[in-house]
Amino acid sequence: RRFWRWRRRRGVEVVEVEEAASDKCAAITVELGRRTFLRFELPFWCLVIFALWRSAGLESLWRSFFLSFRHRGSFLSPQPPSGFSDVAHQFVKFFYEAFCSARRSELQVLLRDDSCLTLNDQKLGGRERIMQQFMSLPMDLGNLQIRNLESHPTGPDMSSVLILVMGSVQMSNAQLQINHVFVLMKAQEGQYWISNMIQRWSQ
Repeated sequence: RRFWRWRRRRGVEVVEVEEAASDKCAAITVELGRRTFLRFELPFWCLVIFALWRSAGLESLWRSFFLSFRHRGSFLSPQPPSGFSDVAHQFVKFFYEAFCSARRSELQVLLRDDSCLTLNDQKLGGRERIMQQFMSLPMDLGNLQIRNLESHPTGPDMSSVLILVMGSVQMSNAQLQINHVFVLMKAQEGQYWISNMIQRWSQ
């Protein structure tokens, strides 16, 4: 005995819903085009819940709720933007060329009052204090060797860049291993500033 029929998206149609062998179940035949695609049995109470779900408009409500989270990046993250790797390489080139030379004072353009630095367990905050720490380090840094440079977009809208730098540098006749982490925040198109950085120097 047929109860109802309806059409789904992409040409998939529930051809008929009828009584199954068991009087407590319904047999559903799904057709794709002109071929029988699927036939299965469900308890009647499942069909009742599904019918109420569709008639009450809850299906569209749930879809809107799901998509709103997706666009905010809270549920499903958007695709990573292109170009973040170029940003990381340009930043590392500028930062270490300035840091390992007499141009170290130029790094202040990358800092803000809410920038944070952790240097070998010493925590500093603010542009002024961070620059004081940078300027107190020896200026005779040389033989910089970057072994690994990894980067990845981050943040709710994937506009920030997380950077990991591993390598070595010569300081006061000692070759030190460096493990540095940077978080770059986007100020405007093409411009970034350092929100957080962790620097570990070790022999």
